[in-house]
Amino acid sequence: EKIINLNDKQKTKSAKAGQGLLTFDGVVSGRGQEPLHVELTAKVDGLTDQTADGKVATEKLALLTHFTGARSDKVNNEWRWQSDSKMSSGALYVEPVYLEAGSQPITLTADGFWRKRNQHISVNHFDFYHPEAGRLTGSADAVYRDKILINQADIVLHSNMLQALLTTYVNPFFTESPFTGMTL
Repeated sequence: EKIINLNDKQKTKSAKAGQGLLTFDGVVSGRGQEPLHVELTAKVDGLTDQTADGKVATEKLALLTHFTGARSDKVNNEWRWQSDSKMSSGALYVEPVYLEAGSQPITLTADGFWRKRNQHISVNHFDFYHPEAGRLTGSADAVYRDKILINQADIVLHSNMLQALLTTYVNPFFTESPFTGMTL
């Protein structure tokens, strides 16, 4: 396992993708080779690209993600983390779901704990807000080894636009089934 020591100085890296710009800023701080705090920001501006298999694609995507993590328990190698993401324009396709940012951004915020020692992750709270479809909030607790096993999850979905929710998030999973074109 390699640890990058940035000596408490901020580092910025940029890269060109198919089309657009990816910018990463990061700070890793700690004692010696032991990180105690991580702060990362990724900004995507005008990204149009896709994976080789076509399962993930973007078109003129503008996305800003900020992640922070701090070690809270050395014995269990436990980290407290927080993440904020905002998709302000463009489109994102993650098979089979296609999202397009409208006049308001699509946002995702989350916070929790990660315990490396027993491969456990707790999401204390998450909030996914898609203004044109609805809001999904909740918490979850899981372990991961060969796969993710969810121990507990509390999820609340609120939508005043059920047809948009169905069209964007449910129907894509039933394109070749008797449920194709389902409406509410």
